Amino acid sequence: MKTLFIMLSRGFAARNILRTEVFRILKEQKDLRVVVFVPFNIPDYFREEMSHPRVILEETAEIQYGLFRRRIWSELLHHLVYTSTSQFMTRYPGRLNLGRRRRVAGTLGFFFLNLIFSAQSRVGFLKTFYRWVEMNLFPDKNYDHFFRKYAPDLVFAATVAAKRDIAMIKAARRFGVPVVGMTRGWDNLDRFFLPVVPDRLIVQNTLMTDLAVRLHAVPEAKVTVVGFPQFDLYADPSVYRPREDFLRSLGLDPARKLIFYGSEGQWWGPHDEHIVRILHRLVQENAFPFPCSLIIRPHFSDYTAERFKELVGAPNTYIDATFRITKFFADLWDPSREEMLKLANEFRHCDVLVCMASTLALEAALFDKPVVNVDFYADSEPDNGPYFGRWYDSSHYRGVVETGGVRLARNPDELHKFISSYLTDSSLDRAGRATLAERYCFSKDGRAGERIAKLLLQELKMT
Repeated sequence: MKTLFIMLSRGFAARNILRTEVFRILKEQKDLRVVVFVPFNIPDYFREEMSHPRVILEETAEIQYGLFRRRIWSELLHHLVYTSTSQFMTRYPGRLNLGRRRRVAGTLGFFFLNLIFSAQSRVGFLKTFYRWVEMNLFPDKNYDHFFRKYAPDLVFAATVAAKRDIAMIKAARRFGVPVVGMTRGWDNLDRFFLPVVPDRLIVQNTLMTDLAVRLHAVPEAKVTVVGFPQFDLYADPSVYRPREDFLRSLGLDPARKLIFYGSEGQWWGPHDEHIVRILHRLVQENAFPFPCSLIIRPHFSDYTAERFKELVGAPNTYIDATFRITKFFADLWDPSREEMLKLANEFRHCDVLVCMASTLALEAALFDKPVVNVDFYADSEPDNGPYFGRWYDSSHYRGVVETGGVRLARNPDELHKFISSYLTDSSLDRAGRATLAERYCFSKDGRAGERIAKLLLQELKMT
């Protein structure tokens, strides 16, 4: 009997691993025991979902860092990767809706931080030195007793840069256990430095292989590209309901064209209710070439804030409330299979996606759905303040724009114009969307989860 450790520190990781082919294939292996590490206070639904004779749940506390490590060391370490994306996040730490005093303090401090981070990111040997310091001065022995208890054959860190995953990888190093690590998302490797490197790094697309080698000093031979396991269901025809049935279940008229708006949440899109009001007004005034309906999908991070509640029950409008919000995971979200299926149908049956710099644009490209990115200040947004549109020139999203698979609406008139054009001719920019899907999603074959599971079994020497 082989033993596999899986660290699940985020709801994102639970979705990507547990609700895809990855976990299904692993559970089928009769000679494999899977120990899944999760936070304390496991909800009943999760315990029931994970119930299996060869699956063990272990509850673990969050890893706590001291003041020096949290405020100074981690900042220096993470910013060994210092791109336009990480520079933006340094300038506007954490969220865009900061108060004026915080913004002024950020402006004064940013000059000095920018000098430090920019300089150290250019010194190649610091990557090796900082990793040595991280491993030896901050050993994080929280999980050592689990290695003595279970004697695992392999560790799978599903969110390789999270604190829990980092501690698990360090423990594996001490006990001589090989590690497979996976990045949480396609935009992670150019935002912060990986403090520890797994024996095998799983990434979502080939562009990330270059980032791993160039920015993180990871040998190319250690990197495996698999695609997005959470996108696999998009290749399964059985997940889609007939358009008429699906839209009527939402209270929408299937004869009308469908505009789908994906919010970025209050952290990164604090003014996007303004965009929703523009779209809603245009829909209600029949300002588009065709009668339209509007689906608004709030962001899970501030769904409970109900920023769009004024539109609940409005004609030809649906607010997607299908979120499983929970305090169980650190990101306060544990996406259910129901959410994943509903989102798939929203993509399948919409005519245009409107969003900001979002992974939703990649998903829409898989469906060959036109994408309009909002690139203008909201009325309530200060001209000299943080601005989400700057993401379009970030190191991770700039390439998306360059594919020609999305259009940037730089004012409300362009927003109206581009949506109208796409509603009239959905083939516009089709070649760009194909390039976007190929370059960023790796494959449309629906087998990313299978590739991950097979890789894990190969590392376990079970194939």
